[in-house]
Amino acid sequence: MLRPVNSLKKTFYKVVIFLFVSISFISGCKKEISDIGLNVQPEGDRILLYYSDTTTLSTYTVSEDSLTSYRNSTNLLGCYFDPVFGKAKASFLTHVRLSSQNVNFHTNGTPVANSIVLYLEKANSYGNESTPQHIKVYKLNTPIYHDSTYYSDINVGDYYDDIADLIGEKTYTPDQIDSTLNITLDSTFANFLLSANISDFVDNAAFLEFFKGIFVTVEDINSEGEGAIVYYDLLSDKSKMVLYYQDTAGSHEFDFVINSNCQRINAYTHDYNTGLSVLDSLMIDNFTVTDSVLYVQGMGGTKAKIKFPFINNWRGLNSIVINKAELIINIETNETSHNDFDLPERMTLRAINENGTVSLLPDDPIYNENNTYFDGYYNEEIQAYKINITRYFQYLLSGNYSDNGLYLFSYDKRITANRVVITGGTHSNKMQLLISYTKL
Repeated sequence: MLRPVNSLKKTFYKVVIFLFVSISFISGCKKEISDIGLNVQPEGDRILLYYSDTTTLSTYTVSEDSLTSYRNSTNLLGCYFDPVFGKAKASFLTHVRLSSQNVNFHTNGTPVANSIVLYLEKANSYGNESTPQHIKVYKLNTPIYHDSTYYSDINVGDYYDDIADLIGEKTYTPDQIDSTLNITLDSTFANFLLSANISDFVDNAAFLEFFKGIFVTVEDINSEGEGAIVYYDLLSDKSKMVLYYQDTAGSHEFDFVINSNCQRINAYTHDYNTGLSVLDSLMIDNFTVTDSVLYVQGMGGTKAKIKFPFINNWRGLNSIVINKAELIINIETNETSHNDFDLPERMTLRAINENGTVSLLPDDPIYNENNTYFDGYYNEEIQAYKINITRYFQYLLSGNYSDNGLYLFSYDKRITANRVVITGGTHSNKMQLLISYTKL
């Protein structure tokens, strides 16, 4: 009789142990699943992720300051009439240099000029190329210097006389020029060079004192939607001034070259007071009105100013880390002129300092070439530009940057005419700052 009892007890104990182990295992699994990640840190140290797209942006269109505009990779020439931005015009001043030293045009008797031609190698264009443009070329009567700084608003009238210094002109249509534009200059100018003293051609230092350079410009375009800005590569071997002459030994030609040793200055002007330009009305308030749309133009035209009026609300959030701050700059899709004028390929930003100067953002690859995330390129799919300003915004909250706002402008504004209408901070499809951040 004892053996069955003992057997029953053993069976009972096994069942109890099995149930206890099973319940403990199940309870342990529930805790592991429900509490995952929560007990890794103390209650007060948990990391929480947040997202914001409601930061208020105050945005304005402002006039561009004069740009440093010398020894650029391309030189711009032309005039166009934009129904939104008004009239824009580009001209340039440049040295021409001797292609060799100790030049003597009189070794075989008295030389006779056949012609002298200015060749300009075309690189690109902007606007309506089918509009004829009238070019004028002047010799400079005041020197320009290779080692000096020049700006896009240079007063070109200080460097030539409109009547006495004209040495050539030509009417041409830009879209009929595939490669090189040639402008035949006056024969009197050719003879002026041939009759000069031999000492003026000993070397380039002497020659630049004798012949200070040329100014190339165009007459104004006054019809809306017409005209273009043409980009010329003066550093191309095809861009030069060639003197053709003959003497007792036959026909000759001599190259006056344009190279990296030449000072080359882009000169830009803008006229918003045309009565037809959209910007004409904004000029009344000197571009200080907060508008739902903004106007950004190259060639020293206009740019956008962006401010964060409630930045102190962000500073009031203790112990946060900005994971990403991305500015989304939408184009105004209702602006039909975008069909006729190419948008800037890329936009960029500068921080405004207390004294009105600007500085690079710490996100900018110019500041740090390892920063590959900055972006700024136009995204056709979303019809917007995106610029990552994560480090700048974190430093702004920390007080490393003064709270004076940002300037937004075309990345290639010194050498391109591209312009765009974008949405501001009050537009229905407004410019936004998208922020993801961590609370510690």
